[in-house]
Amino acid sequence: MNLTYEQAADDSGIILDGRSVCIVDDDSLFRLHLSALLGQAHLRTMEAGDSRSLAAVLDKEMPDCILLDYNLDSENGFRLHEQLKLRFPDLAPVIMLSADESQRTAIRAFRMGLYDFLPKRNLRIDEITAAIQKSIARHEVESVRKEEVVALRRNAMFDDLTGMFSRDELNKKLTMVSNTAGRLDANFAVLAIRLAEYRKICTTFGVTNADEVLRSFAGKIRSNIRTDDFCGRYD
Repeated sequence: MNLTYEQAADDSGIILDGRSVCIVDDDSLFRLHLSALLGQAHLRTMEAGDSRSLAAVLDKEMPDCILLDYNLDSENGFRLHEQLKLRFPDLAPVIMLSADESQRTAIRAFRMGLYDFLPKRNLRIDEITAAIQKSIARHEVESVRKEEVVALRRNAMFDDLTGMFSRDELNKKLTMVSNTAGRLDANFAVLAIRLAEYRKICTTFGVTNADEVLRSFAGKIRSNIRTDDFCGRYD
């Protein structure tokens, strides 16, 4: 599967009616306001005011999406997000809401793997529902990709990120091809591709986004090679 997340949201046919969203904010009035807002889109809402109540909600039912406040009284939203990922391997997509609209905070949110970042001020229903829809679509695409990689690994040694052969498996196949070509007096070619700006992307946009670039590029290669070709991640 080789889709951008925008394409996934547009093409997935995701309907928000009946979907569940957990609102995590220490301001009960804001939770009430946001719950009423999401109710207009026929979304089912759950609420939590701190990490303890949130854990209780997630233990009972994992929602389709989580709206997490950046500053929960004495708790930091980024740290809480990291704790949630460790405790819940199948954590729902998390969108961060914040009164801090600085670009630095937004960039940090994306670098830490949050699905979206929205300012709390003047939050519109169309804006938040679009973010929820795209986040759910992205999460579903990633879940499918993980299942595909697991299936591939059952039959061969594949790289988790790219779905290509791992370095060891690639070396085995190259050795086999070289020996076979030598016996048959045949020719073969090896093509190596290096993403020149990969480390710059890591530094500027974070490892999560850089990995997505690598995953997308690898997907394009896998979908366009011939049946008798093979590809792997060497480094």
